[in-house]
Order: sequence, then C-alpha cells, then structure tokens
Amino acid sequence: MIRYMFALKKIKEFIDVKIGGSIIVLSLLEGLSILIGYNHRNYSVYNPIHSTDDIFRLCCLIIFLSFLNLCIDFVFCSLIDKRNSKFSELLFFNEKRLFWILFGTLILFWMPYFVLSYPGGAWYDTGNQICQIMGAEVLTKANPLLQTLLSGGFFLVGTKLGNPEFGIALYIIIQMITSALVLSYSIISLCRIFKSKWIPILMVISYAIIPVVPLYIITIGKDTNFGIQIVLALTCITNIYQNGMINKIDKVLYPVSIILMSLFRNAGIYLAVLFVIVSVAVASKRRKLSAVLGVGAIVFVLIFQIVSTSAFQIDMKVNETENLSIPLLQMGGI
Repeated sequence: MIRYMFALKKIKEFIDVKIGGSIIVLSLLEGLSILIGYNHRNYSVYNPIHSTDDIFRLCCLIIFLSFLNLCIDFVFCSLIDKRNSKFSELLFFNEKRLFWILFGTLILFWMPYFVLSYPGGAWYDTGNQICQIMGAEVLTKANPLLQTLLSGGFFLVGTKLGNPEFGIALYIIIQMITSALVLSYSIISLCRIFKSKWIPILMVISYAIIPVVPLYIITIGKDTNFGIQIVLALTCITNIYQNGMINKIDKVLYPVSIILMSLFRNAGIYLAVLFVIVSVAVASKRRKLSAVLGVGAIVFVLIFQIVSTSAFQIDMKVNETENLSIPLLQMGGI
C-alpha cells in the first residue's frame, strides 16, 4: 500500500526507476516466498534454491509477478486518481448508507465460514480460560481477565441453556458484528481521505474473501479482540490527524478502544500509552481533550486491574509475561 501511495503521487511519472525497481524487488520477495512454501513445510529451512529447476521457477515467477504487480499498480493508481467522477459523488452522497452496505457485505461473506465451522474456532488459551470460569482451574493472570470472563462466561451461558456450543456460537456472532462495525468504520475513514469509489470496493473485498481475515474473526481468543481494538484506535488517530481534533463519535470510540486494547492483552497497556502520546501529538486543535480522554482511559484501566485482581482473587504467582511483539505480529494477520 505504501508503494501504491507513492505511485499515486507520481501518477504522471508512473514508469520511473524507483517504482520499477520496487516492483522487481517485491516480485523477487514474492517469488522466494512462493518457492519456500512450495519446497518446504518446515519454517526452520530458509534456503529455497536447491536445483536448476528452482532457479528456472524463480525466474518465471519474477517475470510473471513483475507483470502482475505492474498491472495492479497501473489499474490501482489510474482508477483511484479519478476522484471527482459522478459515480464517486453518488457513492459518497450518503455516508451512513455506505457504512451499512459495507457492514452487511462483510457479514454476508463471513457467514459461510461460521456455518461450516460451527460453533467457531478457538485459540489454545481458550480451553484454560473456560476451565478457570467453570472452577476446574485456579483463576490466574496468565490470560487477560476480561477475555477469560468472556470466553468462560459465554460457555457457561450455553451450558445453562443445555448446549455449550450455543454459547460459543453466540460469542462468535457478537464478535463478527463488532469486527464488521469496526472495519466498516475504518473503511469510511479511508474514503474521507481519498474520496475514491475504489477504496471501499478494494478494502471490503480484501476483508471479505482473503481467508485469514474471516478465520481470524470466527475464532475465540484475545488476539482477535486485541487486533480489532488496534484497528479502531488507529482509525480514531487517523481521524484526529485529518480533522485536527476528535469528532463526536471518536470522543466515545477513542477512549473505549484504548481501554479494551489494554484489557485484552496483558502487555496491551504499553501500546495504548504509545497511542495516547501519538494522538496528542497529531491533534492540532483541542489537544487537551485528546490528552484528557487518553489519560483518563489509562487511569481507568489501572484502577480496573487493581480492583479486579482483589475482587476475583486472581493467583498472581502464575504470571506469564507476554512479549508485545507477539500481538503486533498477530495483528499483521488482520
């Protein structure tokens, strides 16, 4: 996307050395990635070239991928540059209508994944969290308390209703709805910046049909919720940068995203603090409001953690520290 944005600014000089070089480099990396996946199933093996056949395959891949990337760049930049078309004006005439169209499209495309994998998937931590809520294990600090309460709580609700799978399915449906709402809002924010009919089309197609996204969405786990809150927080910060201040909606969404980001990851509060600093830095108007909302959210998280640790009698001896790079890497999936 950075390369596309660069090409967009240089639309009149599209075929130049820098863009041509970036296409070749990207194609080489993509070709090597394909060969690694083709030849190996072990991530510890890094050398993709083992024979002259592999060299031939790599050359063919580079040629093909260079042509493909060139076409994508040309189409993307040519279409997105037409910002004042009548179609775009018609599309953006009603922003709320566009939002709900995006939301409905995402739910529609994600639903087959949910149906085929009913009641949904789960990360390995989910089993421990359910056991803790059901009383089979001691409640510990190994996983975020909020995620443990949600995972085990919905499982318990399903159990009370006669079928635990119903509780899991209900959790997944709510997660699908909130994820679709956040992603639709992020697309709307991009539309305000670029004012192109192709932004919502390309983004919703990406979120709808690239399998890693719906599979991520229909899985119970802290990573999905944490990732969605990062998207929401980044969207709010982008809006602050564009408007110079927090708009009415983001006055609610921004602190909520900071709070939930911190509560869905034990190490999430460090990233939340960084986001608060950035939001204050990019706000050219009413900077104090951004600071108050951000700092207030952090203070709320700290108070919640202190109170909940005592109220739920959490065993602090079992405390698995989390590396912040892990959730950031997992964020790359979405």
